[in-house]
Amino acid sequence: MLALKPGDRLYMGQRIVGSFKIAETPPEKAIVMIGTGTGVAPFVSFLRSHVHERTHPRVVLVQGAATLNELAYYAELRFVDRAFEHAVYLPTLTDPRPTWLGLRAWIEDMLASGVIEREGGVTLEPDKTHVYLCGNPTMVENVMAWLMSERGYERHTGRQPGQLFIEEY
Repeated sequence: MLALKPGDRLYMGQRIVGSFKIAETPPEKAIVMIGTGTGVAPFVSFLRSHVHERTHPRVVLVQGAATLNELAYYAELRFVDRAFEHAVYLPTLTDPRPTWLGLRAWIEDMLASGVIEREGGVTLEPDKTHVYLCGNPTMVENVMAWLMSERGYERHTGRQPGQLFIEEY
């Protein structure tokens, strides 16, 4: 969607489903938001209101893409990272140019190696940190499976409260 120009056609598929309400995360919990592609859009909205209206001990946004050009909102998110002590932005690329000085890893590998916890200053435990996922369906599925099996997270639904919030598309 980032490459669309005025007059381009946009085709819509099935409706988006999920339960994405940051208000359901208690203020004493840290928040980790993990997204790829246009999946970071709801997180940008969260951050725009969060940094002014609500204080969680830590808010981390992990954004994955192949190249720097695919990191939507990159300049704004870097500003948030620098301007707000409790906000951390962790962009990662899987096919960067040699000049890229940031993280170079798949999000799934960042979880398993502890990079997100170490660089984000959070502990990925259900009683301490709520996690929000949106983006590439394979990434969402892999991260959800890892958090549930390795860390004991439960998926939040309209009927069952949990610590793992997913927006599917």
